[in-house]
Amino acid sequence: MSVDTSTDDELTSKLNKEDIWSYRNEVFDLAFDLSEVGLIEALPGTGKSRGSMEWAANTGQKITLLAPRHDLLDEEYTPWCDNFNLTHYRLPSFYRDCDSFEEDDEGYNPVDIAAEELQSDYQAGFNGKKVHKRNPDSTCQQGEECTYLKRLSFNPSDFDVLLGTYRHAHREEWIENRNVVFDEFPGSAFLTTFNGKTEEIISAYLQDVELPFDSFRDLLLNRDSAGDARIHEWKSEQHTSLSDTGHVRRSSHPVKHTLAPMATLALLEGEFLANNWLYADLGNGKRGTLNPQSNNWTFLLPPNLSEAKSVVGLDGTPNEGLWEQTLNEDVQSLPLLSREGKQEYIQNILGLNLIQTTRHWKAINSGDGAAPPKDLALLEGVAQRAGESPAIISSQDALRQYRQNGLDSISEKTEHYNNLKGMNSFEEERVGVILGSPHPGDSKIQKWCAFAGESAKVKTVNGQELRGSQTDYGEYGNQVMKTFLHDEVLQAAMRFGRKESDGTKGATVYIHTCAFPEWLPIETHIADIQSWITEKNGMKETIYVIQSLEGWKQEVWSSTSLYNETSVSRRRMRDCLDDLVDEGYINFEGKQGRGGVKHYTNICLGSAGSFGHVEFEDSFGTNPNR
Repeated sequence: MSVDTSTDDELTSKLNKEDIWSYRNEVFDLAFDLSEVGLIEALPGTGKSRGSMEWAANTGQKITLLAPRHDLLDEEYTPWCDNFNLTHYRLPSFYRDCDSFEEDDEGYNPVDIAAEELQSDYQAGFNGKKVHKRNPDSTCQQGEECTYLKRLSFNPSDFDVLLGTYRHAHREEWIENRNVVFDEFPGSAFLTTFNGKTEEIISAYLQDVELPFDSFRDLLLNRDSAGDARIHEWKSEQHTSLSDTGHVRRSSHPVKHTLAPMATLALLEGEFLANNWLYADLGNGKRGTLNPQSNNWTFLLPPNLSEAKSVVGLDGTPNEGLWEQTLNEDVQSLPLLSREGKQEYIQNILGLNLIQTTRHWKAINSGDGAAPPKDLALLEGVAQRAGESPAIISSQDALRQYRQNGLDSISEKTEHYNNLKGMNSFEEERVGVILGSPHPGDSKIQKWCAFAGESAKVKTVNGQELRGSQTDYGEYGNQVMKTFLHDEVLQAAMRFGRKESDGTKGATVYIHTCAFPEWLPIETHIADIQSWITEKNGMKETIYVIQSLEGWKQEVWSSTSLYNETSVSRRRMRDCLDDLVDEGYINFEGKQGRGGVKHYTNICLGSAGSFGHVEFEDSFGTNPNR
């Protein structure tokens, strides 16, 4: 359900940031007063995250704030609490606070064999406290109590604000009678996936219970044996408890999990969707999906928020349906700005000039869509056009490919899609490039649709799948796709130039994909890209040979003076020279002498890029779909 709280009549004619912040506070009052989850829809930069702390300070209400990453809690929420004189406590985190683990660029790793045992039990489904009890000889418990266990001992009522990540919502004592705030969509935080071990986990469990199945495969083939009394009895027991720590303690199998009963029940009761995904409704919002390609179960396990005083979600581009199924709660949307208000906010308040440079989707999340020859030429062209190095957002794999091919000579300011939530490192960057769209792949879209009991499958025409901008997963699937694709591109675009500095605000952002919200105010300057870095192209060698001629900058020179100095064929070199004339780097002076040898002079070859030539088409105006 959506409530129109937007400020058209009051603000649109004279929109300014101060009025938006003032109205934002009113929306917070409304959201915390709802019986449903109040989902505040507010674009990045409107101060929605800081606003939750301001609301707590103004009202004296206690808050549990849950964010996607620890660094956001350290760098943003902790200082806000201090600024508003709010007492606060960081909720303990198993990996972050336990001395048995150390952090590096790849995450948290066990420091020794004893720590590996801790990790193994944790991954098998035991909570942090039980893990330490099962492993008293762990390094972190030698001499004194583990730091993680120490941090578990506190009184929540002593603090105005509890700061944690999404999974902390599972602890009832940390949300009871408090106002709970989810900063951005929790996404995969409440998902548990067996990651290629589904068959082993279920097969190991079946050896431990009285069921007429020997293995995962046996159960899958004979799951319709509904008349067996043992199945009926087992089901009636499992609906009250879908985890089994006793099985994990007893089993000698190396692969086991406390959620094995849940997976077994889901396999017995699930229904096959039209796209062959298996969907199981396990009650109380718990749901399971089985991917037919990987045979992997993924479970959605929402927290129980019934003891919270109120629940508020903060999201710049919310999908109400995904929020409802992820939290297992009814949601009421509260938009801060209307469509027109958002457009004015982006253009006039933030000062963002958005430029579309391709008519293609350019799905790039896995790195498969990266094309270093052309993509680096585009980045170089943007840098030359802007007169400064751009900051870049793309996928991790794509950025790795670009670096291997010389990206650092253009820019070292990069970030990847998976790290955008709360990211402010580009807030003073005035030129940005978004290279490609973060398409998550069919399986992620199908998985989230399956949690809702919906089948998502790419539409085909004459046996061929429609891909790119024509991709169609069906009505529900398209909504999910836009959340993980179009809205992520918008979130990326709004990372640039958000902070005014020395009287300058905003940024020019080149968006190299056509996957963005249709209402976005954007100009179209399609980039015509000629790459030079492939060896067979010959252009770089042609330019090098020209610039090695004595007097090439001021004097006339002939094509024949180049032929013997390069491995490029004469025919290919003539084509390269014609291209350089067409692109305005050199001038054709005509043919001279016997045989009509072509002669040339320099115009601006010294300014030619290292990666290629880029021309931006004239603007076709703002997005016609606005």
